Amino acid sequence: MGLDLPGLSSWLGHFPDPVLIADNRKRIVFLNQAATDLLGCSIDPRGESPPCSDLLRVDMAGEVHCFVDCCLERREHVHGVPVRIQGPQGSWRNLAVTATYVEDRDGNPAGCFAILSEIREDLRPSPEAALARAGLVNGTMTPSREVEKMLELLTEMSQDGILIADEDGRVTRANARMAEITGRAQTELVGLDVGELLPAQHVENMRYLALKLEQEKDQPQQMRFLSTIPGAGAGEQGQGVFDTTMVVSRLGERVVTYLYLHDITERIAIEAELRKANNFLTNIIQSSVDGIVVVDMKGNVLIFNEGAEGILGYTAEEAKRERHIMRRIFSPELARELMRRMRSPEHGPPGKLNPIRLNFTRKDGHEVPVSFSAAIINEGGEEIASVGIFSDRTERVRLQRELEDAQRQVVQAEKIASLGRLAAGVAHEINNPLAGILIYAEALLKEIAERPQWREDLQEIITQTLRCKQIVTRLLEFSRQSLGQRVLFDLNEIIGRCVDLLARQSLFHDVQIVLDLERELPQIVGDPVELQQVGANLMINAADAMLGRGRLDIRTRSMAETEEVILEFADTGPGIAPEVEEKIFEPFFTTKPPGSGTGLGLSVVYGIIQRHNGTIEVTSPPGGGATFIIKLPIQAPTAESNTAGR
Repeated sequence: MGLDLPGLSSWLGHFPDPVLIADNRKRIVFLNQAATDLLGCSIDPRGESPPCSDLLRVDMAGEVHCFVDCCLERREHVHGVPVRIQGPQGSWRNLAVTATYVEDRDGNPAGCFAILSEIREDLRPSPEAALARAGLVNGTMTPSREVEKMLELLTEMSQDGILIADEDGRVTRANARMAEITGRAQTELVGLDVGELLPAQHVENMRYLALKLEQEKDQPQQMRFLSTIPGAGAGEQGQGVFDTTMVVSRLGERVVTYLYLHDITERIAIEAELRKANNFLTNIIQSSVDGIVVVDMKGNVLIFNEGAEGILGYTAEEAKRERHIMRRIFSPELARELMRRMRSPEHGPPGKLNPIRLNFTRKDGHEVPVSFSAAIINEGGEEIASVGIFSDRTERVRLQRELEDAQRQVVQAEKIASLGRLAAGVAHEINNPLAGILIYAEALLKEIAERPQWREDLQEIITQTLRCKQIVTRLLEFSRQSLGQRVLFDLNEIIGRCVDLLARQSLFHDVQIVLDLERELPQIVGDPVELQQVGANLMINAADAMLGRGRLDIRTRSMAETEEVILEFADTGPGIAPEVEEKIFEPFFTTKPPGSGTGLGLSVVYGIIQRHNGTIEVTSPPGGGATFIIKLPIQAPTAESNTAGR
């Protein structure tokens, strides 16, 4: 092309956008530093210039070739065309290219001059207009003017504001974009002081770089910084924001300052909006009571919200820092099964998983029931992450269990009530024959005083008949549907009577009875005789379970919020098997050997507590021991109750 390449290198070497020049053989003859960095190669001025197709692989409209071909073969100008350029590592980058076809003095193709930049709307004059102003299209120029005209062409083609100033800070050259930024006509810029056009920050940086140039033995000095220029953009308060590159170098005997202003006002505004939207989305995610976790395809946690922290016990920092932490929360086998379901249309839309119930493992090792749904996140048709949303079902499971227990108690109460009615009828039918048997047996006993062997048989008949009458009496007590009396009394006093009555019996000689009775226990309304029977039955059952050796804790306390008095009997016996717990209050059910119990003791207790509008339940941990918990309502005394008490 007959170009002064060393001169071009001096002028264009620090230009921020990639610049390249090809000759009429489509061989690259010049690359500035930005182009060298982009392509990962440089031009050896002493060697043979490489073909452009060796350095540039450009995707234009779906065809991979070099844009220099369009410029030289078609003798066309390429302006702001989006291209994808392949770098040295094989990766592609989206850019915009502006290339200008150049002829020599005889009108023959001389080469191609091109500049690459980030894709954006080009508001600058067309390259044809710039060439016309520069006198390059179909014109002739001397070799001494070629570099200068090429520089002028470059500045007019650039999407950035370009300004060149001398050592006095006077503008010697400025392009049309710089005129737009400063709000001046382009013809007015040359000769003006930089301080009249730009903020003081630029002047100070120019002086600093000029001083450093002298100190560093004329080595070119470069600085990159952000600057704001009032009235130059649509940013906040009408200010434009620019990525600014300033280079101060010596050109012959002169010190020259090159200033490049790359407008990033729109990008910063977009980033601010994205940041605002991201913060809004983050606030939504963090404020959710449900757990939300996002994991990449390698299992690394990307998002772990406050809901997940509360449910699982891990902090977000722990979850993001520790690799494969999700394997502690649920097994890898379950993770693979969930991914399989998300990829299958059988469990919801493809890529999604409808809510299912799972158990996750908390940091403390306890399992927590959750309702879990998930989805796969795709980008460009490729799976990049998955998101899981889960809610804690612990409270729901507890309420469901309580409801089931309540339903079971209702069924138990209905069952016992029906058995009670049956027992009452049977007891009345049996009671009269038993009375007759007892009367005749006692009469015979008086008449056969001289026959001892008959007396023993009759005495056994009387003993067994009395035992039957005792069973019938308990059946009648079990079937009673109303309280015998209704008075105001102190439950602690009733427990004291039971202990005084039973503690001296041989069954309790090796049983340690520990009382923990609330001093200010509210009085309750009911039948104290029946509740004394409840206490005695439970104490005897506990002593029998411990085989007469162990510890029996009896506690009373009040619950103001539920207006209840609670009575507990806790023994250290072997406990109650789970399959037996549901049956112990049924009539005639007993775990004692035949002849040792009737199976009516706990049934009678259950009936008495029911008549007092209370509840009774038993707990037995795996380690042994049983605790009977009785809850009785606190009722205000009535006139009828006070009268009965007197």
